[in-house]
Amino acid sequence: MHALGLRFRLGRTLFNRCRPDLVFPGPLVAVFVNGCFWHGCPQHGPSRFRGPNAEKWETKIATNRVRDQRVDNELVEAGWQVVRVWECEVRREVGEAARRVAVEVRGRSCAATTRRSRVAPTAVGQYPAAG
Repeated sequence: MHALGLRFRLGRTLFNRCRPDLVFPGPLVAVFVNGCFWHGCPQHGPSRFRGPNAEKWETKIATNRVRDQRVDNELVEAGWQVVRVWECEVRREVGEAARRVAVEVRGRSCAATTRRSRVAPTAVGQYPAAG
């Protein structure tokens, strides 16, 4: 992403213990890189669990998916754009995954600049949702 001219922050906790993998604070874009197993990738996540801990793993993955959806909803309500990239996308073609993120960041950068000139921040790094 640096080669595409993007600058981001790592390890930022936004709120409610939400910690995206990459944060673009200016345009308010949060990027999560989801592991195929842990988040239930439709292509590479297990479709069925076997063995003595099968129920435990089914519950764990289902809980992760529910949490992901809740986090997405909270971020969107706070004015953030959420981008989720699958681990397999990064492994297959990291450049394409980076370009997908860049499109979202650049699309929001213009809007963020306009929004900042009109509206004062409500909290550190957060702006009210448009509308």
